[in-house]
Amino acid sequence: MTVMWRAGMSALVLFTIALPVLGEEQTRRIEEIIVTAEKRQSTVSDTSISITAIGAEMLEDLGIQSANEFVNFIPATTRDDYDIRIRGVGRNFRSLGGDPGVSTYYNGVYSEDALIALTENALWDLERIEVLRGPQGTLYGRNSIGGAINYISKKPTDTWSGTVRMQLGRWNTNEAYAAVSGPIIEDVLKFRMTGAKQQRDGAQKGQFGTQDADEVNDQNLSLSLEWTPSDTVTVETRYNDRRSYRRNGTSALINQGWGDNRGSRGTDLYAFGVRPVAEGTSGASMFTNPITGATAWGASIRPGVDTAASSFPNEAYMGHNYLNGNGDPDRAEPEILSNNENQEEFDQQAIMLAVSWDINDQTSLKYIFGYNDFLYYFDIDGDHSNSKISDPNARVYEEMHNFSHELQVLWNVGDNLEMTTGLYWFDSNRLQDFGFNNRRSQNRLQMAADYGLFDDPNPLLGYATFFQFIGTSFAIPTVLTPHVGLGDAPIGQTISGLWGGDPQYVYHHKNKNNAVQKAFFSQGTYTFNENWALTLGVRWAEDEKTVFENRGGMFESDFPISSFRAFFDIPGMFAFGLGQPGYFEMSGLTDLALVNVLAGRATVNPFQYTDDAITPVCDLTDPHCTTPLLLQGLPFSWTGRAEDEQTWDAVTWRANVDWTPNDSTLVYFGATTGYRSGGYGLGIADARVGPPTALKPLSYDEEEVIAIELGYKAQFRDDTLQVNASIYRYDYEGYQDSVVVYDETQNSFRDIPTNTGDAVNQGFEIEVVWLATDNLTLNANYSYTDTEYQDNVYFLEDDDYRRPEALFPSTPDPADVEATLGPFNAKGSPLKGIPEHKGVMWGTYKWNTELGNFYLLGTVSYTGEYYPNGLERDFDMVESRTRTDVSLIWESLDQKRRVRFFVDNVFDEVMYRGFGTGGAGNNYKFTGSMLGTRFWGIDARWEFGDG
Repeated sequence: MTVMWRAGMSALVLFTIALPVLGEEQTRRIEEIIVTAEKRQSTVSDTSISITAIGAEMLEDLGIQSANEFVNFIPATTRDDYDIRIRGVGRNFRSLGGDPGVSTYYNGVYSEDALIALTENALWDLERIEVLRGPQGTLYGRNSIGGAINYISKKPTDTWSGTVRMQLGRWNTNEAYAAVSGPIIEDVLKFRMTGAKQQRDGAQKGQFGTQDADEVNDQNLSLSLEWTPSDTVTVETRYNDRRSYRRNGTSALINQGWGDNRGSRGTDLYAFGVRPVAEGTSGASMFTNPITGATAWGASIRPGVDTAASSFPNEAYMGHNYLNGNGDPDRAEPEILSNNENQEEFDQQAIMLAVSWDINDQTSLKYIFGYNDFLYYFDIDGDHSNSKISDPNARVYEEMHNFSHELQVLWNVGDNLEMTTGLYWFDSNRLQDFGFNNRRSQNRLQMAADYGLFDDPNPLLGYATFFQFIGTSFAIPTVLTPHVGLGDAPIGQTISGLWGGDPQYVYHHKNKNNAVQKAFFSQGTYTFNENWALTLGVRWAEDEKTVFENRGGMFESDFPISSFRAFFDIPGMFAFGLGQPGYFEMSGLTDLALVNVLAGRATVNPFQYTDDAITPVCDLTDPHCTTPLLLQGLPFSWTGRAEDEQTWDAVTWRANVDWTPNDSTLVYFGATTGYRSGGYGLGIADARVGPPTALKPLSYDEEEVIAIELGYKAQFRDDTLQVNASIYRYDYEGYQDSVVVYDETQNSFRDIPTNTGDAVNQGFEIEVVWLATDNLTLNANYSYTDTEYQDNVYFLEDDDYRRPEALFPSTPDPADVEATLGPFNAKGSPLKGIPEHKGVMWGTYKWNTELGNFYLLGTVSYTGEYYPNGLERDFDMVESRTRTDVSLIWESLDQKRRVRFFVDNVFDEVMYRGFGTGGAGNNYKFTGSMLGTRFWGIDARWEFGDG
């Protein structure tokens, strides 16, 4: 009911704008944006592909300043944390070694990260943004399987001009922009310099003493030059230098827990995990498997006795029982609870150089060079707690350097054939230094492990230690090897040793990826007559990737007991000095409990012979403990190195027929193939292949698609009404995704990036522009997207709090893997992260007065429900959302001064980009990536000069 009311109020906003126009006459005509999507200037209506262009005026009028706002206006386009999806095509997993599904170009230069361009200058000082939907490659340097986004910045002007702009708003927003442009040498050399500084206090409010987070502190400076040494040669270059430093925010913790503990942080639980118990056990909860209807009883694990789901304590233990919204996503607020360790910063510099030479009236040559340097660092304290007992967080430092060369020849053959031919070279080097840390873990991580009686000389073993005994007798080098770290393992091997302490990382990798693409592409359009034209294009591309993986960390294991329990009989107990009366009954302890006792982390309760009869040596609440209770076993170190090199290549093509029955109508039908190279899942735990002495990073093959599209573009009513529509179907082969596959050798499931077989993506889009009167403009677009996995694709559901894996194990049946309960078979389900329905309406009404021009604008955007991870489940489905924005603009009669008052998300809707679900290791956390709440402000701009 609430959603319907807000949607109705949103529609009322646009209706109110339209009310004053009844009876008005209309004399305006649609003026289309000139685009270069097909390397030659044309309008959107003349371009026979699905394209949406957003010009500088629209960016400014509607206040489009971020990726979240930008995608609202593009049909069938959404965003993930770091990527853009067009018609559902994006990047399904984020690991080094893969490619995006949508290519991003800034002034013709390919960018590996879409959000670098989507955040530069808050989309200010752009001439336009072009969004091309569908596979691209026969006209572009870097190929794309899903689409392309072209950002075209404003160029230097022939006359002196400048702009000063400032925005003030909620959360102490303070943004300043400036640009100056003009000639250096008349008719020969001109420049444009821009600067942007954005500052905002934290939009996430700190709880229980936490500092506010999700702030903005970004600055960028760019210089563009245009040199015309002759009438036939033009040289353009642009350099920018950007710096951002801020306290980054985190997701909202909405719910946690299992069974009767659901809706609680479990602040009384020292360690996470569920164990099967008999009905009537104290603290037990009954579970009903939602798939089979089977029932089971479970209770919390006993720390130090039952193997926990994590080797670290609950980060909220003895802390705040804080849940944002108390389990209800609609009640959540932009808040943060942390140890104040969040930090994000990056430096980015880019150079573009374009040289154009008009050889003659029929032929021109263009060379484009691009260089991008990107340094990125973040430290995310995402545990939603300010605990002193456990403080897990993640860090990354990433370096990226790439350069590209593109040579284009644009030539005409006679009066009817236009050709574009090009060569392309792209070279990228990325280093990712990533790790998990736990700064407050009762010294589990920081100190060298004390193995207690396992590593003490034993007179019954000739004063050898137990580690020395089993290490030499059973060829187990781990217990004889000192601490191992990154770089210690031979290439192609993983080794392990004792734990010597690490002040920084429980897991750490330094991975490298070098990607080189070489390509040749050509496309020609032959115009038979004024009604018919045929376009044919072809592309050959080769991708070579060289990867190196260097990783390691800490793990815990109870193997000294579980593998050699027979040694710990009564004589064994005496051999370890445990001969006091009653201690021989320690053989009744669990393996983990026995490990804790022998390692000096716990004592046995005298004359108590139950399996949990141990007492921790160190208080569980002591943050300075030096002998913390072991939760999974004895700590050991491990490290491994692996490398590989592979090459993928493909030939793709485009065929398109245009029919232009009159000057106002274009109908096109085309087929296009697309290609995304194979790659690697560097950093993904299970993504290894090969024998133990020759391990390699697991690779996956290329992804290919054939896209068929029927498009229609027309203008009506004396060019006051424009309709663009398209119907399409994508058929994928080798669809790339991160899924669970069955490993026959290990008789287990592995979560890896791989090719999942065939998939289908089909839909319909329509865009409408209507100049209702001289004063009123109405716009709308709508898209419907229907997708489906067509082969068996398994997602391991170990994150369903309703059926913990410990109670309902999903061990595969080798004879019938598909019948194994637990993994979700996504065959027939929609692809992840794609709403079926998406639309937006916006309108502008203008008043002309002696004081200036006034504009009233309203926008209503709608994004339908979708599933964030390929699993069709109600509890983590992202619900539909509606956002309403309004603004009022005053503009001087000479159009040099403008003031905009605005309110975004008028009804303060709580909206999410996606949800995250955890397993037993974090007590089934349910988190949400929140979109912006209500934001208001004032934006003023002053232009000077003649430009």
